Amino acid sequence: MPQKPEKRDAPNDFSPKFQCELNFIEQYLGAVKFRYRSSAQTTDIDAMERNVITCLDDIPLIEIQRYANQSAILISAYS
Repeated sequence: MPQKPEKRDAPNDFSPKFQCELNFIEQYLGAVKFRYRSSAQTTDIDAMERNVITCLDDIPLIEIQRYANQSAILISAYS
């Protein structure tokens, strides 16, 4: 059971639930994850690392900018 603040004037921090749509980095990493899962499976750690780097580099800058713009639009809707 959560404890109540002892003082009546104690500050409370109520923040909204985290939404991954508001963070363009999460959207970018989701696209990278999708591409990585579509790549060939490997058992060698060096090959896995190369695949991750390749998938990170495969996302075009314009797509990352679209994620950032979409996040900005959604954030502005909350204000």
